[in-house]
This record gives sequence, C-alpha cells and structure tokens, in this order.
Amino acid sequence: MTQNHKILAYFGHHKCATVWIHNIMADVCRTLGRKTANLNSSNQFNSDLAGYMRDQGLDCLTYANADRRYVKELDNFSAFHVVRDPRDLAVSSYFSHLYSHPTRNWPQLETHREALKSLPKAEGMIRDMEFIHRDVFQCMDNWDYNQKNILELKMEELTANPREQFINIFNFLGILERKPHGFFKRGLTEKRLVKILDKNSFTRLSGGRKPGQEDQTHHFRKGTPGDWRNHFTPGVTAYFNEHYRALLIKLGYEP
Repeated sequence: MTQNHKILAYFGHHKCATVWIHNIMADVCRTLGRKTANLNSSNQFNSDLAGYMRDQGLDCLTYANADRRYVKELDNFSAFHVVRDPRDLAVSSYFSHLYSHPTRNWPQLETHREALKSLPKAEGMIRDMEFIHRDVFQCMDNWDYNQKNILELKMEELTANPREQFINIFNFLGILERKPHGFFKRGLTEKRLVKILDKNSFTRLSGGRKPGQEDQTHHFRKGTPGDWRNHFTPGVTAYFNEHYRALLIKLGYEP
C-alpha cells in the first residue's frame, strides 16, 4: 500500500472511550485538512483495511474495534492504541448494551438487549461478557503491544490528564506544531488542541455532569476508573477471573 504521506491513526476497543477519542481525532484531522474515516467493523472495509484506505484516498483513521489481522496490512503509518481495565470495560459494556448503545446496523444488539432486560444484573453482566468476548477481549489479547510506530496507552491515564497525554500523543504522531501558524494556515498548535479538548470534555458530552456523577442510561455514564468494584459480585468476579485473569495481568492491571 502506498499513499501521499504517512497515515495518522487511532486504534481502540469497544467501551474504551472510543467516541470521545474519535471526536478529538476527527477534529484534529479536520484542523490539518486530512481526510479521515471512523471505522467500527471489518464489514465497513470488506476485511481489507489497506485497500479501503487506498481506494478512499484516506490519510487519517479512527478504528474503534481494532483487529490486529487488518491493522498489520497497513504500512507507513503512526498511531496510538488505547486499552482499558477489562473489568471496567465489562461494567461499561453491560450498562451501554442495556440502555444506551445505538442498535442501528447492529441487529444482534437488539436481541441481546432484550435478553439483558430479563436477567438480574450479575447474570446479565456474565451474559454480556460472553457477547463481547470475540470482538473485544480476544482482540485486546491478540494485539501486538511492541510496535515501534504505535504508542500504547491506558484509558485511565488518558482521562486523568487529557491535556498532557494528548500533547504526548500528537508529539509522537509528529503533528504538534511548536510555532503558531498564521490565522488562515492549518496546523495543530497546543492552543488549538486545548480548544478541541475543551469542546470534547466529559462535562460537555455528558450534558453537564462531572466525572463520577453517574447516569446509567447515558452513553457517557460515569467517567471514572475502578467502578467495577461497585458492580462485581463474587459470582461475576469468579467468572471474570476464570476467563480473563490472564488478560488483566497481560495489560498490567494486576501483578
């Protein structure tokens, strides 16, 4: 695959702040005058990510359910990849699938949501972990975390200090300008980045709530890490540890 210049990309996973990060990345790419795509499923690019990028003339990408099989087809790109504590991911996924996640173009979620409504919370959380296993936990486990052109980050670090972390990200991608351009010139300065982050803050996106103020029916539900402790019962914990303890250790969330 060849393109005019290096692709800029964000790779994430379901319920790892993908909407928030996509919005920021999309605003940055518009600032730079780059053509971007927001992808969630391999169906959108017919399981040929490199060909899709080439055919669409794209030089910026957000891929919210990143699968290593398709990412490895790309060349000449710089990216950042974000993961989350799988326990918090499981809680966030459960409430999202129960209440707020759009079902358009996802008929399986409609059926799954009806099943969740009929189950107690603990049983529903286990059912939801089974539902997302292949597309989320398995993809996170299969990811190559040692690629020099991909900056690896935890969502918890990103949400705790967005300004510092996104400065680090866009420095890594090589697009943060040290000297301001003229008013009509395109370029990502720290000043412009701060405006983009403010536009996409949790408070704005959640309708005025601060991180930690919960609305279980809202897509931006709570915005704080460690919430799994409030929802994991002994049964849910036992199921999670049996299936995903190794992933938790691999990602560095437990020793």
